[in-house]
Amino acid sequence: MSFHPLQNVEYWSTYNVPNFILDPHMRCKTSGRPITTCIHNKMDEPINKPKKYSYCRNEGHNRNNCPYRQ
Repeated sequence: MSFHPLQNVEYWSTYNVPNFILDPHMRCKTSGRPITTCIHNKMDEPINKPKKYSYCRNEGHNRNNCPYRQ
């Protein structure tokens, strides 16, 4: 099936639907980080592991003072 739009504006039906005015306080937050609604428990707590440098996989230093990187 195909859709044939009406060419002439005079053939259009009148708009009889009421205009809605939205409450500006009910709008969603559009910028920034979204607010989470989940409830955190013991499982969500971070595990305190020492950080390791990804190049040599040793802990206690970073990219600037790695003894294995040239």
